[in-house]
Amino acid sequence: IFSEYPLNTPPLRQNFPQRNRIVTGLSYGTLVGEAAIRSGALISANLALEQGREVMCIPGLISNPNTEGIYKLIKQGAPIVTSADDVFEVLKTQYPDIYTDLVDTIKKSTQLAPYSFFTYVLNKNNTRQKFISALGKQVIDPTEEFLTMCLAYERTQPGTLYHFLKWFITGDSEIKRDMDASQGVRIMTVHGSKGLASPVVFLIDTLTFPKPETILNANYLHKNSNYDVWLWKTTNSAGLQPIINKNRQDQIAEYYRLLYVAMTRTRDELYIYGCDMDRAPEMVWHKQLWNVFGDKQGLFINEDTLRITNDTEINRLFDWCKE
Repeated sequence: IFSEYPLNTPPLRQNFPQRNRIVTGLSYGTLVGEAAIRSGALISANLALEQGREVMCIPGLISNPNTEGIYKLIKQGAPIVTSADDVFEVLKTQYPDIYTDLVDTIKKSTQLAPYSFFTYVLNKNNTRQKFISALGKQVIDPTEEFLTMCLAYERTQPGTLYHFLKWFITGDSEIKRDMDASQGVRIMTVHGSKGLASPVVFLIDTLTFPKPETILNANYLHKNSNYDVWLWKTTNSAGLQPIINKNRQDQIAEYYRLLYVAMTRTRDELYIYGCDMDRAPEMVWHKQLWNVFGDKQGLFINEDTLRITNDTEINRLFDWCKE
């Protein structure tokens, strides 16, 4: 949320133009559907023009007073929009890179299955990481659950992306969380495995440790507030050091919490594998587990893999993770 007003400021009418100035500034263009001569829509359109953004108009009945502002903008040179193709033409002229990106995405949507398409969208231009940076780590779980739905659909249903979206929207997208419902191997993220259990689990550690975040959660400073408080870390953030330290502690705690979630999916045997151990940071899952079980040579299959099957050792592992 971007705002120039303090928390708990009521939605006062006189503040709308100031708020809309932020909205139009963040947007590539503004599409106006109705605007009287004296209206907030026309104020927003003029703000967009002052900011160098594109303003487009949907024409209406000339006799309608709510279109007077529309035709004023058209007289000033605003493009007329009667279909989505008109918006694309404006993008093609003013923002060719965005136009090319959208055309490519639309093309992929007709060629790829749901999981492949949404994975492509999330990975393209580092969109997934930008998504998390903008909205916080709380979006990781629903994102992974959505991708799991995509995979579930592909395995049980035929159809294109359109059919998947219809299936998803109409409520037929229930995910079966019972591991005994089907036999075989399931490949999934830690987030997607919550609530499941399996006789054998292979935990593949990519040996990457989370980097410090640039968006800081400052909620612990305002425990009685009903709103989330976020701060941006700059190159000179000495005054924010306590908040930076608290966020880093929470980030590392979440990193090891996910390890606990992954390990507790195990019913009988847990295999922990790490690749390129020589270059791995000391704090990664695999190296920490290696240190915990360093006195149990019988657990090692090779220099990269641990196999844990004894109930005592598994409980020891869980206790260490809780600590």
